[in-house]
Amino acid sequence: MKYEKGYIDDLPNESGVYTGNIDTCNNSWSGKIEVHGLEKSEVDNIMTRIVDELNGTEVPETTPNYAAAFNAWMDDYVNNPQAYESIYDTAMRHVSEKLGGYEASYGEVCAEVLVNYLNKLEQLALESK
Repeated sequence: MKYEKGYIDDLPNESGVYTGNIDTCNNSWSGKIEVHGLEKSEVDNIMTRIVDELNGTEVPETTPNYAAAFNAWMDDYVNNPQAYESIYDTAMRHVSEKLGGYEASYGEVCAEVLVNYLNKLEQLALESK
C-alpha cells in the first residue's frame, strides 16, 4: 500500500484548525487519513512524518539546538535590543492570536520567543548550505 500527502487547507476552519489529508490507495481500496493542527506548517510536518513512517522511509528526527537558540536570544537581548524586541513583539502577536485575546503567560511568550530563535538558526543553517 502506498501513502501520499494530499491537500492541506489554505485557511483554518472557524475553530482556527487547519486540516490535511493523507491519501492511501492500492488496486482495490482507497481511503484518507485526516490530520489537524493549529498551523499549516504543523499539519505539513505531521503529514510528512506519518507518510514517511507508513511507507518505511522515516527520516530520523533532529533535536533542536536549544543551547544555540538561548545563546542567540541572550546575545540579542544584551547586544542588539532592537532585534530582540522585534522577535519578542512578533512572538507576543502570535501567542495573542492563538489565545484569541486572552493574556499570554510569561512561559507561553518565552516558548514562542525560543521557537522564533530556533527557526532563525535553522534558516541561517539552510542559507549557509
